[in-house]
Amino acid sequence: MNPLIIKRPKLQTLKQKYANTIVTLAFWALWFYLWIPLISLVAWLFGIEIFYEEFILTEGYHLLISLFFRYGMVTLIISICLLGWAFYNQLRFRNKDRRKEAPLPSSQALADFFGVNVAHLEKSRKAKRLIVRFDDTGQIRNIEILDH
Repeated sequence: MNPLIIKRPKLQTLKQKYANTIVTLAFWALWFYLWIPLISLVAWLFGIEIFYEEFILTEGYHLLISLFFRYGMVTLIISICLLGWAFYNQLRFRNKDRRKEAPLPSSQALADFFGVNVAHLEKSRKAKRLIVRFDDTGQIRNIEILDH
């Protein structure tokens, strides 16, 4: 039995993913379009016709467009700076891995930290299935090994 694509989106082709996205966006747009009459009614009740007068009739949208342009330029400058910094760090640290693996704690240290017996901890590590019960403070109360 083959798994359904809806449950495994990795099986979708790129064409299917784009089609799915476009259809989803179209239906979201339709959904918002259907709400316009109610939004208009609520706006009218709260006196938002002032917005229409200032924004549409007096062409205030020109100011909004210029602000979008300015914000876009600032965003572009910040993006260029961050990309430049990332590129610089990539060149500087290429093939140099300075990260070190944290040392593994000993069984005794783990047992002391969790408040359990070292022998029981070793059995628990080797078990395939177990149940760990905690008390109200988050401390381990009991470990039940289910391997039979």
